[in-house]
Amino acid sequence: MALFLCVPSVNAGTITTYTYTGNDFTYAQAPYTTSDSVTGSFTIATLAPNLVNQSIVPLSYSFSDGVQTLTNSNSVLGVVDIWTNASGAITGWGIGPTGSLGSTVSTAYAPGVFATEDVGAYPPGSLASADNTNDQGAWTSVTSATPEPSSLALMSTALLVLAFVARKRGAPGIRPSPRMPR
Repeated sequence: MALFLCVPSVNAGTITTYTYTGNDFTYAQAPYTTSDSVTGSFTIATLAPNLVNQSIVPLSYSFSDGVQTLTNSNSVLGVVDIWTNASGAITGWGIGPTGSLGSTVSTAYAPGVFATEDVGAYPPGSLASADNTNDQGAWTSVTSATPEPSSLALMSTALLVLAFVARKRGAPGIRPSPRMPR
């Protein structure tokens, strides 16, 4: 008797990391320099096309201004607003994590609303800051497939059933050893 087991293909969701690379600051006060810039990334399910000022909540993020790096483990990310084109690429944004002491790294551009502005401000209470206006950076994205938990559970169950059946039947050509008399 043959055992046939159908295991469906894994239904994958998509997770995308969007990365921003800003241009060098045009104004800078120490500790910043004009060779620093805002760079960063956030990870989220793939963005839908044609979004206009859509608030999102990233799974994780990290933004740097060349002096400090703010991440989901050392800062608070307020609202993230995103605009996308017909293919889902980012065309406008407003992102600005705030560190525990009030330091900030922000980047923003809204089509037809306000010009590009990349800003760094550190340390809190000082006048140290840097910015770049009207010279927007570029976004890139990398998408990866992630198996859905239910698909992984189904596949794991199927493998366990196969292992159980193989163990019960024993490998072909190998006989179990006879029991030793007591």
